[in-house]
Amino acid sequence: MNVDGHTQVRSGETLFFKIVFSVLAFIGAVVVLGILAIVVLYLLLVRRVTERVRRSLEEFEELENARGRTIDAVGSHLIGEDDSEPVDRWEADVPPMRIHLVPANAVRWIDIAVVDRISVWLARHDFHLQGDFELVEMANERLRVYLSSDKLLVAAIRQDDFGNTPYVEFCFDLGAGQRGGVSNPPPDTIPLPQGAVGRHFNYDFEASVRGLSKMLDCARTLVAENRVLPVPNDGIQRFFEEAHAAEMNTRIAHGGLMRYELEAALGGRRLASVDVDEIQWNWQEAIEQFLVAQSVRVMELDDGEDIFAVYDASRSSFLFDRVQGFYEDLDEFETDQLKSVLGELEIMLQRFSPREAMARFRPLLPEALRYDLIDQVRTPVVADLYLLPHYE
Repeated sequence: MNVDGHTQVRSGETLFFKIVFSVLAFIGAVVVLGILAIVVLYLLLVRRVTERVRRSLEEFEELENARGRTIDAVGSHLIGEDDSEPVDRWEADVPPMRIHLVPANAVRWIDIAVVDRISVWLARHDFHLQGDFELVEMANERLRVYLSSDKLLVAAIRQDDFGNTPYVEFCFDLGAGQRGGVSNPPPDTIPLPQGAVGRHFNYDFEASVRGLSKMLDCARTLVAENRVLPVPNDGIQRFFEEAHAAEMNTRIAHGGLMRYELEAALGGRRLASVDVDEIQWNWQEAIEQFLVAQSVRVMELDDGEDIFAVYDASRSSFLFDRVQGFYEDLDEFETDQLKSVLGELEIMLQRFSPREAMARFRPLLPEALRYDLIDQVRTPVVADLYLLPHYE
C-alpha cells in the first residue's frame, strides 16, 4: 500500500477535474444505499456545465504542457509559481453533507415556458402543487414540487442556474431514508447500479412534454411493486432532506466516491491515480470536517485546535498526509527521528484498519507529542476524534 502523499498535479488536469467535479457537486445525485436497493433520487440537469467539460477536454492536451503546480506540505492548496494566493481545491468539489429546502415565493425560472408546460401536464394527471423551493446550501438549484392525490408519488420539476432545460422526477418513500423513482437526468451522470428501485429516461422536455406519460406509468408500476409510504403535505421538505442525508451517510461510510463511479461518470474514461487521489482527498477532507462538527465536546474547545477524525473508511494516504504535515510543521522532531516515526505509521496503516492503526501508533510518539482521543461520534458512522498537541 502506497501511503505517500501526492506531490504534483498538472495545471491542465487540475482545471479539468475542477470543472468535472463541480458538475458532480451540482448534480448532487442521491443514490440511497440500502440492504435491498440503490436508487438515484434526484440529479440536476447540467448540460451547459457538461459542455464546458467537453470544451476543457478539447483543450486538455494544450493545458498538459502548461507550467506545473505543486501541493503544499499538508496538501490543502494548489500553489502556482505566479499565484499571489493559494487556490482552494475544495471549492464546489463535494456536495453538501446536508441540505435544507426553503419555500420560495419568487423563483426565477430560466425556462418558465417549459416549467409551465410541465406544470399544466402534472395538474391534469392528478398532481397537486405544493410550492416552489430552493436549497439553502445549493443556491443554483430550484424545484417545483407536486404531490399525487394518493400521496404516494412526489413529482418535482427541477432546474439550475446554467440555462439547462428543466427535468422531472417522480419519487416515492421506501422508508428508512430510502427513496425510489424515475427521472430524466443527463447522460453524463453516475449510472444506476444493479438492483436500483428506479429508472433513468433520456427525454428532453424543451420542445414538448412527450415522454412524461411513460415516466409516470413506470413510477406507478414501481409503487405497486414495492412497499411505499405516503408523504404528508407538510413532509415535502423532510422528504428531500432525509433522502440527501441518507445518500451522504452512505458516501461517508464508503469514504467518498469510488474510482469506478468517477470513471463511469466520464463515460468510462480511465483516470490517472494521481487524479483519483486528489478527488478522494477532497471527500476525505469534507467528511472529516463534517464528523468533527458532530461532536459537542469539540465545540467546547478553543478556536484553532487541530482535530482529525478516523473512521473505518478513512484512507491511509489521507491519514498519513495529515500526520506527516502536522509533525513537519510542528518542527519538534529531528529529520531522522521524524522519518523513523512516519515509517512506523506507514507499517501500522498497512497492517491494521484505520482506527486500530491510529490507536496503535499513538503510544509510539513521545508523550508530549501524542495526539489525544477526545471524543467518539456514533452517527452517521463510528469515528474517533483526536486532538493534536498544541504548541505556541
